[in-house]
Amino acid sequence: MINFIKNNLIEICALFISLAAFIYSFITHNDNKKITKKTTEKTLNKEFFEKIYFEYMIEKLPDALYKLESKSGNAKQECDYMDDLILELLNKSIFYKYFDEPFYNKIKNTIIELEDELFKASESRSDTIFREHRDEAIKLTRKLYENLRTYYSGIS
Repeated sequence: MINFIKNNLIEICALFISLAAFIYSFITHNDNKKITKKTTEKTLNKEFFEKIYFEYMIEKLPDALYKLESKSGNAKQECDYMDDLILELLNKSIFYKYFDEPFYNKIKNTIIELEDELFKASESRSDTIFREHRDEAIKLTRKLYENLRTYYSGIS
């Protein structure tokens, strides 16, 4: 037996090395499959996110906020416009209800709070109370932006 090992040492080493290489390639293949799947999923999610949110984040909400911030009272029209925008945004977000429910619930809850503040601001007859609700609506809009930015930075 010792003579057999001495005479075939190179072949035995080659067998162990090839077996180790086979095991290593199998493990790395599975790891690469998982990484590729995650990358593909992130890429698709990024495209969905951009398609749903970018127009609102970059154009529509800033414009509505600017109009709302410039008012100190009697801004029912501005509040209603912004309310329509955020409800539109929530409707477009329905995809995430099925794709990433925790994210959807987070932005849905923020939008519901924001809608409530906009309603209170639009119904307010006092300039002071209007400004309080308007300022709270602005804070909630910032929170919505933060939720969107945090989510997007995790997928990009």
